[in-house]
Amino acid sequence: MFERYTEKARRVIFYSRYEAAEFGSPYIESEFLLLGILRENKDAMRRWLGEGDWRTILHEEVARHVDVGPKRPTSVDLPLSNESKLVLAYATEEAQLLSHDLIGVDHLFLGLMRDPKSRVAKLLIDRGVDPNTVRKALIEEGAESGSADRGLAAQSSISDCRRAGGRRYTAAALVALAYSSSWGGSFGRSRSG
Repeated sequence: MFERYTEKARRVIFYSRYEAAEFGSPYIESEFLLLGILRENKDAMRRWLGEGDWRTILHEEVARHVDVGPKRPTSVDLPLSNESKLVLAYATEEAQLLSHDLIGVDHLFLGLMRDPKSRVAKLLIDRGVDPNTVRKALIEEGAESGSADRGLAAQSSISDCRRAGGRRYTAAALVALAYSSSWGGSFGRSRSG
């Protein structure tokens, strides 16, 4: 189900499950997806919300809106709520609209904000986050990367590889590197006249 998700986006789902278990929820609600994003990438929230301890602030806000029960074991596989399934579908659509092959954390963030009537969208919009601004920034980042059709997902894979020393490349990272203008190498045999 998560083959098209970046490693960071997969970790968001993992952290969301952890948050749901901590709250004692039988489902991974969309609020827990937001908390999963906060656990995975604190800088993303600062980028869209400004400075502040957003993990604590939003964690307390979520605690006010969800039913808190006894903690569940984190080894239990919790299903996604219907709203969370919808958020993941929206994230997939956002990636497609931006012509990105992979679904990243920012696509999940856009998916959370797609339905302005949802609790998470209201919570973020009330704090000044505009989904159109987020989407526009992702489009600009894709254009700046030199491959608008690969965009942020490719850049994320490239930077992950470079942080790892650039020696162990996954297939997805190699494809991202091949489509990136920031890498001048070639694969296989070089053509010589």
